[in-house]
Amino acid sequence: MKLLKIAALVALAAAVASCCSCRTKSRTASLTANGWQVIQMDGEAFAPQRAESYTVQFGVDNRVTGMGDCNRLNGSYSTDTSGRLTLEGVASTRMFCTDQQSEDKFMRLLSGVDGYSIDGNTLILTTGGQVVMILKKV
Repeated sequence: MKLLKIAALVALAAAVASCCSCRTKSRTASLTANGWQVIQMDGEAFAPQRAESYTVQFGVDNRVTGMGDCNRLNGSYSTDTSGRLTLEGVASTRMFCTDQQSEDKFMRLLSGVDGYSIDGNTLILTTGGQVVMILKKV
């Protein structure tokens, strides 16, 4: 009888640990736990020294901030349990950058993001199911 109670407790613990709401909280916590550096944008890899310039931070307050080559960005975001990520009101300062084309592409791609996934230390941002940006934890 004691063995049956232990087996039931183990089964209950396993069910609680695998519940969807628990995984969702963990996923969101992972998104907000660190800042992220861009390592690939629109299929093109960034050199390590360049990746340090392009960063994104998702706050627990649903604010998104970041930096391109020379401009800071901010806005808000929302997520859901299916992996949707919506960035809203993303704006940036408008200083002239030496690589303005990459800066503009960064802002355009971020503005169109509609999904994300996290695999270890890698954040993958997608638009229409296509990978548009890959970032690593800072």
